[in-house]
Amino acid sequence: IDLSGNQLQSLPSCIGQLNARQNLQDLDLRDNQLSSLPSSFLQLGPMYHVKLSNNRLTSLPDDIWTMAANYLLLDNNLLTSLPPR
Repeated sequence: IDLSGNQLQSLPSCIGQLNARQNLQDLDLRDNQLSSLPSSFLQLGPMYHVKLSNNRLTSLPDDIWTMAANYLLLDNNLLTSLPPR
């Protein structure tokens, strides 16, 4: 799913339900204005690509590594640390 460049400021709490209906492999949320991710974000489950570059993220869920199986893009955010692997 490509949701890049839409100036999204937040994601709905029901976003975790998307993968129940589809077998998502790629999620592109680059170039938005996201400052945080809802707890349901991790319910999307493992994906091949998770792209979160060029947002305003200040923190990430502790288990973010479990959903990004191979490729996690986080550049150009406001992160000062990453959750432990």
